[in-house]
Amino acid sequence: MIATHRVSMAFSKLKDSRFGTFAGSVILGLTSNPNFPDLSVSLADLSAATDAYQLAHVNSLRGGEVQTALKKEARTRLITLLRDEAHYVQIIAKNSLTALLSSGFMDIDRNTAQSALAQPFIMAVLNQYSEQLWLRVKRVPNARNY
Repeated sequence: MIATHRVSMAFSKLKDSRFGTFAGSVILGLTSNPNFPDLSVSLADLSAATDAYQLAHVNSLRGGEVQTALKKEARTRLITLLRDEAHYVQIIAKNSLTALLSSGFMDIDRNTAQSALAQPFIMAVLNQYSEQLWLRVKRVPNARNY
């Protein structure tokens, strides 16, 4: 069976500080990449949207509702362009993981196998209220609840 690879769209959930860096890595990955000759979104448009987002992000750090609204608009525009590009990359690189990863996008991990969790570690036991104990535990990766 031939494995087809899918592009992860989780970049839309990245925090503002990492989102601009991700967009820059996609631009670098697609620049002069022979695997993707006819991009659906031009690199000039993608670069302009990335620069506009990064400028809006820096301006929003100074505060203000207008700057925050401008950042959100720039982020939405950049997400739209990245999604269009991601769909193109997925169509072209459907059977080649190396081609997909060379674009700067990440693939969806299809490994659904269960794995053993690390042993939880209790950092403190607090008795703040009568008949109640509060536990402070060290976070266990991949744990759903405690």
